[in-house]
Amino acid sequence: MHLCEKGNATTSGYVASVVLLVLSGIVAATAGGRDRFVPNEIIVKFRAPTTVADGSFAMDNSWASDDRFEVREMTRLVRGEVLGRSTWPTRRHRRFLGPGPANGLDRVYRIKVDADAGVPAEEILAAYQSRPDVEYAELNPVIAICTTPNDPWYNAQWSLSAIQASEAWDTCRGDNDVLVAIIDTGVDYSHGDLQGNLWVNEAELNGQDGFDDDGNGYVDDVRGYNFIDDTNDPMDDNGHGTHCAGIVAAVGNNGLDIAGVCWSATIMPIKVLDASGDGSAGDAVPAIYYAVANGADIISGSWGGDESSQSLQEAIQYAHSRGVLVVVAAGNENSDAEYYPAAYPEVLSVAATDENDHRWHNSNYGNWVDIAAPGSRIRSLRNGVSQSGTETNRTSRMSGTSMAAPHVSGACALLLSANPSLTCDELHDIVTTTGDSIAEGICSSNSRLNVYEALRAAIPSAGTIRLDQDGYADGGRIAVELIDWDLRSVGSQVVYLETEDSDAELVTLAETKVSLGVFQGGIVLSGAVVTPGDGILQGADGQSIIARYLDTDDGQGNADEWRQAISLVDFSPPVVLDVHVQIRGVTATVNFLTDEPAFAEIHYGTTNGGPYDLTAPAMRLSDLPSVEVGGLSTRTTYYFVVWLTDEAGNKALVDDAGQPYSFTTSGRPGSR
Repeated sequence: MHLCEKGNATTSGYVASVVLLVLSGIVAATAGGRDRFVPNEIIVKFRAPTTVADGSFAMDNSWASDDRFEVREMTRLVRGEVLGRSTWPTRRHRRFLGPGPANGLDRVYRIKVDADAGVPAEEILAAYQSRPDVEYAELNPVIAICTTPNDPWYNAQWSLSAIQASEAWDTCRGDNDVLVAIIDTGVDYSHGDLQGNLWVNEAELNGQDGFDDDGNGYVDDVRGYNFIDDTNDPMDDNGHGTHCAGIVAAVGNNGLDIAGVCWSATIMPIKVLDASGDGSAGDAVPAIYYAVANGADIISGSWGGDESSQSLQEAIQYAHSRGVLVVVAAGNENSDAEYYPAAYPEVLSVAATDENDHRWHNSNYGNWVDIAAPGSRIRSLRNGVSQSGTETNRTSRMSGTSMAAPHVSGACALLLSANPSLTCDELHDIVTTTGDSIAEGICSSNSRLNVYEALRAAIPSAGTIRLDQDGYADGGRIAVELIDWDLRSVGSQVVYLETEDSDAELVTLAETKVSLGVFQGGIVLSGAVVTPGDGILQGADGQSIIARYLDTDDGQGNADEWRQAISLVDFSPPVVLDVHVQIRGVTATVNFLTDEPAFAEIHYGTTNGGPYDLTAPAMRLSDLPSVEVGGLSTRTTYYFVVWLTDEAGNKALVDDAGQPYSFTTSGRPGSR
């Protein structure tokens, strides 16, 4: 893959997975003097394997060798731990669209083979595509940066004026709770104008050196990860990623260098492009899963290529289903031909405009592009310069859709700071419907980003009130949020909370420090006898909770409209309806059917009656929670009980009619 400047452990056994074949001596097709695909690589996704009587997998090792080539090495491309151990912020759970197309993607491999003869990549690709056990096979597309470096003495950030950033900053300047993954050439995490806005993996920072303290499959990834070199150092050795990071979230109003579109947001550095700005989908795919698993709200990607990749699109679809917005550059080939991943429907794709709102001369264009943003002569941060350097040599000027995309990423970070409940689709719609008009044909919205108008749409005059959960347990805190543009700077707002045919209380919400026009507060729910006016909301199981306030002006000439939100009093713990255990060698997958969405945590051991001092959690709220327990001993019986917790916070300890559940592993530890 390219920047838009133009356009792990080795394993064996059945590969029910995506596989990246590195075929020495095979040359991929080229276009315009540049490889369209990474030479000698193929991506293959196999279908699910079959099981045999002892619960292990039947293996077909015919993929491992051929008369014409021999497999040298197979490395997992997407580490399974990333999918199984995720740090998803609570705020993002309400943006989830569904489970996402993740099945099988925790078994992603890179295979290197030696070719004795010059076998064309297309021939090997066709051979894999014809196999009944292959779901799909594809060449591995090249991607690269979408930027053109230019005059480093350019001093003005004209783009911020064009998108009315300063007007937006009067209302909101950002929030470090919003996490933006910069998937690029890395980020210079030592740059002074990013300090305070950089992600730190606290579990690894405070953990043991050389150990995967957070269990995400990556050792000592304190600052992010370098997928090009498979190291924990995502330092930028090109400058492109640092430049993009500065556009998104260089610290504002600190007397240094520049201001990002979002003054306060947290940048997660992820390196997938080398010092020349080149990389492949084979590195971008695991990077996307890493960003999602580690809590990113937005992924910003200023790179792409001419060729589509099914494995890359699957990763983006998964991010979208997890509530993560993916913003990408449209490419710099002065073409209306589709460019990837910008042409995928799950992304927010960005063309570049100049100071006169004309299409920047090399920007791609067409109806497959969503929005335009400034991308010509953009001043931002330079990598590899100490803070003692001069103001001019700490920054540089670049042009391209690479610079346009992070303007949109920064704008969306600002919107999420003000209104964290916005979904990917809502962010997409707000950004594309509030921009300033530009010439037709550049993008489908025929508009250039206006962050002030987008923020107005995210904090509408027709106010909204919401409760943070669908149900609340006894003693739980009901968090209330009110958003109303016309109430900016009033400081506080009183809302009414009541339970159906029961208690009624007044709650005063305070305007947040993050954004004007946004108010937050709460009240405790109790199952005790109703005492009106005591500052505690009493209710009974199954009753409705109603929060409301009077909107005196909806911005459309309507006065005194009541806005309300409804939730439930839920004092009932979740109930297990069915338990099913699937054994695969020394791995057990425990599947539950519950009467309501719940988190499940297994407590297990090898002694009937306990102690059950080993634990394995499900990472998702679901009425079909599933827990995978790995690293077990062969031919061993394990006993377990289950803690279930519903969204309201009700807990239940579940066993099998007073006895623990149990399962026995098979005798093939290497099988999966």
